[in-house]
Amino acid sequence: MRAALEARAAVAGLSVPLYLVECGLREPHGWSLHQQRHWVAEWEAAAVKLSRSGSALNQLARQANSGHVVGQQQLQAALTYHQRVLDELHRVLGAVDRHRGAGR
Repeated sequence: MRAALEARAAVAGLSVPLYLVECGLREPHGWSLHQQRHWVAEWEAAAVKLSRSGSALNQLARQANSGHVVGQQQLQAALTYHQRVLDELHRVLGAVDRHRGAGR
């Protein structure tokens, strides 16, 4: 039994006592604290990227509105990156939503 606990704790990256606390706090069929931390970090990273991408697009729009030429390649690169960030955010939200639906 102890070896199994040590193995599970190692997989979670926690000590045995912290692993037992985490298991005690987890709702049935819910995410562990380790999984919650992972998805919060994923969400925060995607949110920061989205904010930066939106700011870059706003800067390009300001340039274009003030009469400066915005190159097609520069605009396409900004839009492609923005789409990748949206796809990443969609992946994170999809994972969270699937989990929420499974625990109901």
